[in-house]
Amino acid sequence: GPQGLGEFLNVMGMTNTFETKPRFNLHELVDPGYIGSKRQYPKNQIEMRKSDPGFGVFDVCEDEKCIVKAVMLPHAPNMKSIAYVVQEKSIVGNVDVKALTARGVLPGPIYKKIKKGETITLPNGDVINGADFLGAPKPGRKIAIVLDNKDSEGVVDLAYGADVMIHESSFEAGLHEAAERKGHCTSKMAGKTAREAGVKQLVLTHFSNRYALLNSAPGLPGVDLLVDEASEAFRSDNVVAARDFMSVPITRASSE
Repeated sequence: GPQGLGEFLNVMGMTNTFETKPRFNLHELVDPGYIGSKRQYPKNQIEMRKSDPGFGVFDVCEDEKCIVKAVMLPHAPNMKSIAYVVQEKSIVGNVDVKALTARGVLPGPIYKKIKKGETITLPNGDVINGADFLGAPKPGRKIAIVLDNKDSEGVVDLAYGADVMIHESSFEAGLHEAAERKGHCTSKMAGKTAREAGVKQLVLTHFSNRYALLNSAPGLPGVDLLVDEASEAFRSDNVVAARDFMSVPITRASSE
């Protein structure tokens, strides 16, 4: 999270009573223009590392399944927000069972070695390369989370091709000045960013409380107005308004 998160958690730890002290693995994303606290945190509570952006992009974390990167976006005066992009790694393609069966290799424990692309000596002495019996890797899924900002152009390159972009949509296009003043985006801006980033689906959230209805009524604008405006700017109908406990299925693209 942003610089200062470690200090916040440290204060929370000192002012709250926990039966068991929580431990954190914390990664503060450092804005080069920000001068923050240099306080040190107890090693048994917070493991922290700081990261400066390379070419404007933070490498937040990576494990065997996914990579998380981030960029900073303008929000309010002297305040930035962080947009995150989660990229799932590709997974191994399907085993060509038909081709293996033709070689006399039936399904069983040996398929685990084949999935790893290992070189295997068969009982008859033949040697096969497991990688030769695997389909093309299946591309990973990609999600962009873009909240609390007044200009999301800076996330376009990083989010390019995302399966889903979750983007704030605080106001309708006609209230652009109010959105700018409060450090937020309009539905039209969200749609434009989604279009430029070539994402497949746009999920709108962070609505002003003036949009209390799902569907507009005379004199009462609803969330449907924001969806319609975003769809027009996105040039796609694949736009939905987020709601509590909502799930958005993301189907993995088939390998070509």
